[in-house]
Amino acid sequence: MYKGLEQIQSAIGTDEQQMVLEQEFNKMESQSIDYGIMERAKDIYILPGAFGWDDVGSWLAIERIKKSNEFGNVVDGNVITVNTHNCIIQGDRKLIAAVGLKDIVVVDTEDAILICEKDSTGDIKRVLENLKICNRDEYI
Repeated sequence: MYKGLEQIQSAIGTDEQQMVLEQEFNKMESQSIDYGIMERAKDIYILPGAFGWDDVGSWLAIERIKKSNEFGNVVDGNVITVNTHNCIIQGDRKLIAAVGLKDIVVVDTEDAILICEKDSTGDIKRVLENLKICNRDEYI
């Protein structure tokens, strides 16, 4: 991972930036920064900081970062809600009409739609695993 990041860093600002980024990123194993880099580093320095922090590795982080409306919904995009509570709804171009939902995550992108209960967001990684098994890499 480190070697790939070095290659990307040296390409930043050059004509090859996009090509190197795609090439090196696609070679990298999917793993967290703390495991892939920090646990293997020999010289680590820390500085105290007085700033907010949130591990945004989950859709549930969105409701901690963005403001919810009076019904507890965090909505972004072309969204209309009716009798919908405590949902996270992220739209793209299409209208999302959410009616009678509670504790649901809806994410609309150009090529896919995610719909899951908030309690099941940890299982999204299983969707990614299934997509890999089924050779559906265009959605990853």
